[in-house]
Amino acid sequence: HLLLHLRSVVVLKSNESRGGEDPDASKEESIDPEKASLMVQGARVQARFQDGSWCRATVEKDNGDGTCTIRWENGTVNDTVKGPNDLRPLPGKPICQRVQIN
Repeated sequence: HLLLHLRSVVVLKSNESRGGEDPDASKEESIDPEKASLMVQGARVQARFQDGSWCRATVEKDNGDGTCTIRWENGTVNDTVKGPNDLRPLPGKPICQRVQIN
């Protein structure tokens, strides 16, 4: 089991030009920690399909560019790369549960 507690996640985007170094070449984009925690391999989520509907899926891998690849529970094989705004927790259970161990 994996438990993550994140305060913030920062994604750096680099400028694709190969010219001289530009001080503004990389820009920071802040991602909500709750949404970032959904992009962890193995996370079971609801993901927004291309028609706007929300369906169950499992995160297969973090692509390292602010997106992740998912596997749809219904077997659909297209529209599998999602950003943080295309994912949400499954209804009914919180993302993190505290358990007391005696």
